[in-house]
Amino acid sequence: MSASFDAAAQEYDATFSNTSIGKAQRKQVWNYLRKYLSKNWNVLELTAGTGIDAVWLSSRVNSVLVTDASDEMIKVASSRGDYKNLSYKVLDVGSLDELNGEFDLVFSNFGGLNCLSPAEWRSFALKLKSKLLPSGEVVLVMISSNSWWERFYFSLVGKQKEAGRRRNGYAEANVDGEIVPTWYYDPEEICQFFGSDFEVKNHIPIGFMVPPSYLYPAFKKIPWIIDLLYQIDRVLLANSPLSNKADHFLIHLKRK
Repeated sequence: MSASFDAAAQEYDATFSNTSIGKAQRKQVWNYLRKYLSKNWNVLELTAGTGIDAVWLSSRVNSVLVTDASDEMIKVASSRGDYKNLSYKVLDVGSLDELNGEFDLVFSNFGGLNCLSPAEWRSFALKLKSKLLPSGEVVLVMISSNSWWERFYFSLVGKQKEAGRRRNGYAEANVDGEIVPTWYYDPEEICQFFGSDFEVKNHIPIGFMVPPSYLYPAFKKIPWIIDLLYQIDRVLLANSPLSNKADHFLIHLKRK
């Protein structure tokens, strides 16, 4: 997995994080998180990418261990500045048992965990539980299996195979020339992986009206539309049951 995202590290912010779509979807995640974060929390961030979320978290929690399987992603993340409560580690999510300590929150944003197959998810959920303090919390942002935007767009341009790719449950994504196996889930499936040891606190859509990032070129010259769609998502859909119809969904669980 690491080699796939090494190639994307230098361009990831330009193609997603710094676009109007990327910023709008990330703001939705931050709007949710700020309601729950505690200054006393020690956070483990998985699939952290280029570290934008880690920097934001740094002023709101006690500490963040920033991890990613990609050495290049960690290099970019750690170059953002000298944040005393951020530490960095190259770590594949399959190797959680290599970590010492327990955390108040485990967080992963924007589909990094969609690289796990269903069989891998069962093992991952058990390892993750062992890294949480009693009553520790988990917030994951996953690529959904049934984005209405994706079905609409690809049907409109006559690409029926692509229109149904998420609903098939699996696809091979091209990340800067590297093929990345990708599985698509709905919130109920994620709940099943975590089982009865976790309470589901919430799940919400991220990017229901805001479109997927690959449509950014179509909206680049009309950014006010993204702002409008973001406001609709923020105001009308903050607690919507339409999680699995959005580009991503956020799921929030708590260890019992």
